[in-house]
Amino acid sequence: MIEAFLKSRHAAWITHGSLLILTAVYFSLLTWAPIWLAFPTGVLIAHRIGVLLHDYLHGIPFRNYRTNHAVVGFYDGLLLMFATLEMFRATHLAHHRWLNTVGDPACEIANRQKTTRLRDTLAAPEVVQYLSYFWDVLTGHKPYVRRNRVLLGAMLSTVTLGAWCVSGRPDVVWKMLAINLFTVGVPVSLR
Repeated sequence: MIEAFLKSRHAAWITHGSLLILTAVYFSLLTWAPIWLAFPTGVLIAHRIGVLLHDYLHGIPFRNYRTNHAVVGFYDGLLLMFATLEMFRATHLAHHRWLNTVGDPACEIANRQKTTRLRDTLAAPEVVQYLSYFWDVLTGHKPYVRRNRVLLGAMLSTVTLGAWCVSGRPDVVWKMLAINLFTVGVPVSLR
């Protein structure tokens, strides 16, 4: 019976349900738990949400890629990622498309001219790489990253930030930003 379910078209609800449950737990933690509990648990949950969103950016859970992409875009704003999920989507799919060639964003970073050990170490984390890509995206130098989606992700994050502040919970904003920076800076960069 379980095997039949996993092979059915309804199996994607495992991914959808997991994403919804993790999101509910994440926001419950941020809203009600003390920071000493919310931060480490929030990092683990945020990373798990990111792993599930990876499936959506590959177009797996829904049959329609636009629907999968809409989920990624929604979470980009909801989680205050300010378009870094869109940057990850574009660079990750470009990585798969041009694997180990000149067009592979991972090779571009690995093959750039080395400067000083300290500067290269500081530039290695994913968050620094995404920030350096933003200028290239906005000036049209990375055509596989869609500028309109980057701007939409930034706008949705701004709306979410404003909603938390208007609701009287600006503490949730700084907690989310701290969790995002740590998650992208440490566990994501170590992969």
